[in-house]
Amino acid sequence: MIIFLISYLITGGPLPQQLLFLEKINNFEYFLPLLGFIRFLFIYLDQINRENLRINLNNRIKNNIVETLFNEKNVSLSDASFILNVKSEKLGVLIRDSVGFLVYFVQLIFFSIYLFYLNFSFTLYLFLLIPVLYIPISIIQKKTAINSDRYKKSLEVLNFKVEQIINNYFLIKIFQKDNEELNRFDKETQNYKTSYLKLLKGDIAIYQLPNFVAITIFTVLLLLLSENEFLTLEYLGLSLRLFQILGSVSLNLNQIIKGAPFIDNADTDLDDQIDIVGNLRLNKNLDSETAFQLNNVNFTFRNSNKNLFTNLNLKILKNHHTIITGPNGSGKSTLIGILSGIYTPNSGLVETYSSSFGYVGTKPFIFTGTLKENIMYGVQTSVSDSELDRYLSEFEVFSESNYENLSLKISKDSLSSGQIQKINFIRLMIQKPDIIFLDEATSNLDLESKKIVFDKLQSLSSTIINVTHNIDDFKFSDSEINLGQILK
Repeated sequence: MIIFLISYLITGGPLPQQLLFLEKINNFEYFLPLLGFIRFLFIYLDQINRENLRINLNNRIKNNIVETLFNEKNVSLSDASFILNVKSEKLGVLIRDSVGFLVYFVQLIFFSIYLFYLNFSFTLYLFLLIPVLYIPISIIQKKTAINSDRYKKSLEVLNFKVEQIINNYFLIKIFQKDNEELNRFDKETQNYKTSYLKLLKGDIAIYQLPNFVAITIFTVLLLLLSENEFLTLEYLGLSLRLFQILGSVSLNLNQIIKGAPFIDNADTDLDDQIDIVGNLRLNKNLDSETAFQLNNVNFTFRNSNKNLFTNLNLKILKNHHTIITGPNGSGKSTLIGILSGIYTPNSGLVETYSSSFGYVGTKPFIFTGTLKENIMYGVQTSVSDSELDRYLSEFEVFSESNYENLSLKISKDSLSSGQIQKINFIRLMIQKPDIIFLDEATSNLDLESKKIVFDKLQSLSSTIINVTHNIDDFKFSDSEINLGQILK
């Protein structure tokens, strides 16, 4: 309507048939700015709704992925992090672009029908020449598919590099490797930039190409056809708008192709891609000295071709403090996952006398809430406030001037890493599990704090399985299992 009205105002000709109803309105031409505002409002709301759809879908996808990660077995933490942080975001964008493609495609159909109604013969010329666009668009889309895969890989590498720098910040600074790491990071960002720009160039070309072809076609036809007086201003405006929509359809299709590498394995990333027939069995009839018995255990992570454990046979003694050692990558933390039932062997059997587990890791868990809520996280038994206060005092979590009460609001930002680790050990003491898993659990503690924790551990009658690189810290332990030697 806006195009027809502008055409009428510019040419000063008779009011187009499509706008005859406006004759009933005095000075209807003054409503043109209002129509422009309404058009802007509809476009604005359309974009907001589509982006809102993307965000809602993205949140839903992330929630589903987190739920799946809790339910699935043998997903490595690095895969889980990439799927949650990167792939879910790309899936949301892909769905938004798919909706955009459908919206523009429907507009394309309606504009085409209306143009045929206005001028069938000339519109037929246009549609016979449109296939000219197929060759360059198909070439761009093939290159987009290749470049998108490279973009995905560069994004994975860049995310890994960022995580690597953050996790090793102190080491880099101490060894004065700032410039070296900056150069490496710059190299990865340049690779990312190059792959992204290639995709961006494809987007720009595929969006502008229909407009360029449309103007070229109109110019050529106007020069070749002698009877061009039937090409009205409104027809030209609607035709150009048609090609703009065609550009949007092509662009959204290109965006879908860009997102394909992120969903090619979206389902298989978390689906069963490996045989998992092993299990963890609760066997209260195990001999009185055995906490865990592993028989012919084989294990590999999803999306991995390497067996981490092959025919692993192992016995861990009950009510003993067992140290697990071995070189990096030997599977120490993974073994804890298998023993606790978080990971399932591909084959083989794991038997244990109890399913009452406790855990403290190198990055202990804390959340924004009260001190009591954090201590009681996962604890099923009822504990008095006085007992909690006693543990806080014994573990020397706070100085007297800093401690208020159990209602104190805490978070990872308000506590030191040592305080957080002590709170996790207090949670462990209150829980009193039969089996305790420790994974570099004292790495954030000073010597005095370690002594407090060690004394508490020695007072327990639980089975303790302790992954550590600092064997000398645990001279009071009962036995050691060196995975490096066993796997040889």
